[in-house]
Amino acid sequence: MATWRYKFETDVKLDGAFIALKSLFTDGTIKNMSSLLDYSPTKIAGLLRMNYKSFLIKIHQPWKFSTEHILLLSFIIDIDPTYIFNVIQSESQKHLKILSDNYIDKIKKENVKD
Repeated sequence: MATWRYKFETDVKLDGAFIALKSLFTDGTIKNMSSLLDYSPTKIAGLLRMNYKSFLIKIHQPWKFSTEHILLLSFIIDIDPTYIFNVIQSESQKHLKILSDNYIDKIKKENVKD
């Protein structure tokens, strides 16, 4: 697991949801990204520099979160980004299977034409 070389530090009091997210990700309580809707979703969306509608889309299609979003959230809540990536990977497998199957079907069709 990776650790952050520099810790996020601020004099500003962050929402308690950010503190809760650290333990919820690390203890495995969060099994899907839509669970973030229970923890100040407007503030999380603001942190990730997206409007609420974009946040909702990404929550339900987590493969659309950028690496920057994942790294920023993990930096702020001081966890290894692997925790978040693991949740997203688990949720994305079905979607990615469909995409990969579509690609294989396309290749098979192209090979038949040759």
